[in-house]
Amino acid sequence: MSLEQAELRQEQLLQLRRLAQSPGWELLRQRLSQLVQRSESEKASLLRDSYEGRETRASYLQGQVDGLQAAVAELTRYEKELEQQSVLSEPAY
Repeated sequence: MSLEQAELRQEQLLQLRRLAQSPGWELLRQRLSQLVQRSESEKASLLRDSYEGRETRASYLQGQVDGLQAAVAELTRYEKELEQQSVLSEPAY
């Protein structure tokens, strides 16, 4: 790996860590959590009620929940990936 790539990964890791520590990120995480809870509640209600199309709407809501959770998890996964790549690219003394 070239020095430029290693420096870029270090910069990306630094920026992700800053993002994770910012009040704005926590606010976004809380809002996404509220959306997940609301969608889960609506999905449960749909599955209890009986009317045409409820399964389709419930499936849509489950996809929405999965997408929101995946978006938040992806940043954490990417940060760990950058950390591992940074460790591997550091010269051993």
